[in-house]
Amino acid sequence: MARTIDRKRLGCRVFEQSRGYELEAVELCGKNLKSVVGGDTNSLTLQGMSNAAYRAGNAINISKTTAAHAWSYGITNHHGIPHGHAVWLTLPKIFKMHATADTEQVSDARVHKHLQEIMHKLMKSLNIEVAEQADTILENFMISLGVPHNFTMIGADTAEQRAFLAKQANMERMSNNPVSFTDRDISEIFSLD
Repeated sequence: MARTIDRKRLGCRVFEQSRGYELEAVELCGKNLKSVVGGDTNSLTLQGMSNAAYRAGNAINISKTTAAHAWSYGITNHHGIPHGHAVWLTLPKIFKMHATADTEQVSDARVHKHLQEIMHKLMKSLNIEVAEQADTILENFMISLGVPHNFTMIGADTAEQRAFLAKQANMERMSNNPVSFTDRDISEIFSLD
């Protein structure tokens, strides 16, 4: 789900077909992920997650990923958590930053308009009514899954460790991010909880 949200909302080079797959994957994950993580082995629930993975995979073949995904590699490599889970550690704050980005933070006005449209659709799909609350809502979803939901919980509990992780971005994936992050933004994403 995290990789799909990351791709859905932020990619500058995303095609219409990819958007369809991505939105379907987010909706399917929203309906089924909590049950699967909780141990539900109902065939319909498992099929829902399988369909979500299939659709997200199709989207990956078409589009590129962005900031949350770019940082996830370093988090996975240095803290041994699954890749999708690593995406979720930065996703709530990045999501909020993209949902509230102004024109000066985005590469150009067309990209800003496009980003706003995508964020609106995604927020509606995730039942997020106010952009400024997006990070809290996404963090609460992660808490409800019962998995480590912040950097402290995975062992990155010092400012030095967070600064190190902030420098571990995959720059190819980061280059597709439509919003420019300042040093202050990056500090916020990796702030001590």
